[in-house]
Amino acid sequence: MSINNIDKNMPGTYKGIFTGGSKYFNEKTGMYEESSSDGSFYGEPKLSELVEKKYSSILPNAYDLAYKEEYYIPLKTLKNDINSVHETVGQVINKIDLLLNNINVNYLASYSLEEAHKALWREVVKHNNITTEEIEKYDDRIYVDNPYFNKETNKYYNPEEIYPEHISFEQYLYARRSESTVAKRFIREYEKVCSHSVFSYLTELRNFLEYMSNESYNIKNILTTIFRGDYEDDSQKQIGVQFDAWSKVAMHYTQRVEQSIKSRPIEISSSELDKISEKQAVEFQAFFSIRLDAINEEVINVLDNLKNDFLENSNIFYERYLYQSLKFKREIVSSMELDFYTTSMSRDLPILAGELAIATNVMNANFGMILTDLIQRNTLINKKADNFFYLINEKRKYSNYIFQLSYKGTPKKQIVTTVTSDPYSKVFKNSENKLKYESDLISNHGSLNNLLEDHHPQYLLKDGGIITGDIFTENGARIDGVEIGSHAHTGSDGSERIKSTDIDYSSVRAESTVTIVKPYSVAVESFISDIIDGGVPVVDVILSIETGLSSNPDNIEYEISIAEVD
Repeated sequence: MSINNIDKNMPGTYKGIFTGGSKYFNEKTGMYEESSSDGSFYGEPKLSELVEKKYSSILPNAYDLAYKEEYYIPLKTLKNDINSVHETVGQVINKIDLLLNNINVNYLASYSLEEAHKALWREVVKHNNITTEEIEKYDDRIYVDNPYFNKETNKYYNPEEIYPEHISFEQYLYARRSESTVAKRFIREYEKVCSHSVFSYLTELRNFLEYMSNESYNIKNILTTIFRGDYEDDSQKQIGVQFDAWSKVAMHYTQRVEQSIKSRPIEISSSELDKISEKQAVEFQAFFSIRLDAINEEVINVLDNLKNDFLENSNIFYERYLYQSLKFKREIVSSMELDFYTTSMSRDLPILAGELAIATNVMNANFGMILTDLIQRNTLINKKADNFFYLINEKRKYSNYIFQLSYKGTPKKQIVTTVTSDPYSKVFKNSENKLKYESDLISNHGSLNNLLEDHHPQYLLKDGGIITGDIFTENGARIDGVEIGSHAHTGSDGSERIKSTDIDYSSVRAESTVTIVKPYSVAVESFISDIIDGGVPVVDVILSIETGLSSNPDNIEYEISIAEVD
């Protein structure tokens, strides 16, 4: 066996072990074809390409970790997608607003709604300095008699007295911007009255989009302030992948909202409506009404949870956790890690290098937990959102069922009113949200209205007032320094002592006169004489006295003198 022909003398299984087993190697000539030089692996596929093609369908292994690039979304594409979602959400909200601006609710639909409606109007007038002349300018109608001007007083009416006789959607939007106590009460009563209507789902879809828009704003803020022209490390790439997944889900939900607006709700077939009796229609209406109330409660709960996720919790998570983690990692950790791996820090500064290794491991672990929270958070929100859309479909279905059955059963209550011109909606639209900083659950006592009215009769006014019952004091309480219980002008009870020299006796005697009323006639009605024990004669006499006065004679006292006549 010649060592010079080792390749040819080796068994077939091991043939080509030294030549590389290349398909480009010609064993007969001992040369690589398509090559002018002796390069042992010239023309062979790269190992990275081999991993991508051959090992892409199997479980990850060392090849993947060593040669496959980490999956990421180009930063420019990601920013464009997030901006597109934010703009699309705003456009769909505007479409819903156009529909709801054509719906005006009767404020007399319930007593509680009427009270909240008037209170909200007074709030707007007071804190935005609305005048009657300003309302009149927004009204484009022509009147024979100006409804804003009082001919008797020759003055404009008080703007608080000419409140709108309907509830526009702009009023509802103002209440959502205001967030005052009165506004929250108005929103609650408005949504309660509209809960069984066929258009209430539009308001709830709008609120969902408004909440989701806040999260898109937080993501845009992260991309603008932390992410620069391109990714700076793998952590930013990982966050970018999650943001991309969020944008796709958000666009999906936005499209579902738009489809819900255009689609018709589930209906009862016309054949069933023809066959059902009036009694059955009423009974089904009652049953569907109960079901609809239950669904409304679920929708409110889900929307409240989504509001917390998209607003309060979103602001906290993105601003306090994700933003701070990415900022600290970019500005401090990444720079120190680079020095650790590219300089002689570990040899020159062993103690500090050890501390750096501990700190970077902690920060990287913290970032890993935040990334996990982001993934889990999106998963939980998506489940709530899916449940919300399911409930909206159920709500539309039962609300439409009740409306269809109203032709044979109980007529549905009309809460919508027709309005030809609405100057008040322009007032609400142009009003600023000042109460957000003035009366959020806290009432400024100096801002109360109608204080001259006796709203609380149990309180005494500062100037005037009437006491209708007994007043008692305890523990020696004093009024204007006087102890009422022991008051005698002795000087010991807080009052000023009265002296004898302070009394004008002569004036009292001169001004005091005694008038004796003389009777017109005196007659003896009856008398009974008797002698009691001891021989003493007595007489019981009943006298009749006429005075001629209009007053009660029983209030007049007479002195009778009896004289013995022989």
